[in-house]
Amino acid sequence: MSSATSGKGTLLKREGVTIAEVRSISGPSMQAETIDVTNMDSGGWREFITSLKDAGEVSFDVNFLPAGTTHLALLQDFVDSVISEYSLVWTDAGTSTWTFDGLVTSFQPSAAIADALTASVTIKVSGAPTIEGVS
Repeated sequence: MSSATSGKGTLLKREGVTIAEVRSISGPSMQAETIDVTNMDSGGWREFITSLKDAGEVSFDVNFLPAGTTHLALLQDFVDSVISEYSLVWTDAGTSTWTFDGLVTSFQPSAAIADALTASVTIKVSGAPTIEGVS
């Protein structure tokens, strides 16, 4: 039997308040830079060590509510260049949570004649995220 978990019900929170009408979430897209430390004793193979880490970005789509308080808060953060605390609450049995500080770097509304009013939002993670179970 599979231990897979549905993404349905995953929450994205800003300052402890669930962002309304989230349709999909992607990220954070974590990466680490590497430094080549190959030397004469490396046996003909390149060797690397980790340098700076970047927690990347979280992007998500919402059913855009132009007067909705959580969507207005995201727009205000963008305008003011404010770092806020965000949390991803996963749908596993223990409801694992990843928490991070981030800046709204993109907010793109979209209105199509035969579709819902939507918006795509990108948050740049600042610093190290806190991931339950990982120290």
